[in-house]
Amino acid sequence: MPSSHAQAIRDFVRASFRREGTLYAALQEQYKRTKGRAVDRDVAWAELMPFRHLPEQEALAAFVEYSVFKDIRAEADTALLEEAIRRGLQLLTLEEKAILKKLDAAGYMFHWGVLFEAMSDVKPATLIRHIKWGIGKDEVRQMFSGKQPLAVEPGYGEIGFLSPSYGLPACFFFYFRRGTFGAGKLARAEIHYFPERPPDADVERAYVPMRRDLVAEYGQPRELPCAKDAPAELRHSQLLIWIFPDSVLTLSCGLLRDEVPADNSPIGVGYGDRKRDLFSQAVCRSGPGGRAGTDTRPR
Repeated sequence: MPSSHAQAIRDFVRASFRREGTLYAALQEQYKRTKGRAVDRDVAWAELMPFRHLPEQEALAAFVEYSVFKDIRAEADTALLEEAIRRGLQLLTLEEKAILKKLDAAGYMFHWGVLFEAMSDVKPATLIRHIKWGIGKDEVRQMFSGKQPLAVEPGYGEIGFLSPSYGLPACFFFYFRRGTFGAGKLARAEIHYFPERPPDADVERAYVPMRRDLVAEYGQPRELPCAKDAPAELRHSQLLIWIFPDSVLTLSCGLLRDEVPADNSPIGVGYGDRKRDLFSQAVCRSGPGGRAGTDTRPR
């Protein structure tokens, strides 16, 4: 339940918009209320740029959450706000982008800029909120525009990007269906942390907040026990599994002291389409002690 203060902000912004008729006037009314005066016209217009080219109701919904974010960050619907800001900034004209660049050079920092910087750190739950099974490569590339592309193995219809996640270097890979029917549609995503393996202690420190956040977001998972006689590429110290109606999410940790090979990913997140991803299908079929197959790439 939102706090009464957060709800009061939402009610004030909506009432202000109905009364004033524009987001610009509603924003200036906020500044008059909180700071006792309006801000410079050009600065106010620049602050509203992520919302300017969105449809009116979508812009208003995002602006309402932006107003909450500025005052009570934890109470805002950041998923809605992030998606709107991504799309809104992509719709800016070259002239509008130049204006923002000039203001940034002058030292102005809007609250949505702070949020946009945080969006560069792509956590698993954030990725899951934004991807949909069946989208194509162009849609994924748009989501990761500005990120460094990664070289991938040819012939498997995959694309990859380098992006920070939990402040760590992480590789994001996306696998698309092959074959006659449904080819080129997203069926699986993976995140691999630590391109260069650190000591076990560093892996454990990084793993704890990831596990905590995913449990808080999705509830208690099923755990497959560590099997030291498993094939080398499948060994892990802990493998957690969440099974949803249309998807399977896994979080794995592999430590050297548990005889996990050094070239295995120390921490990995997998998210697959339950109907079309072979690995996810194998996980659903496996019992408490079962093992999944080795090739995770969609057919």
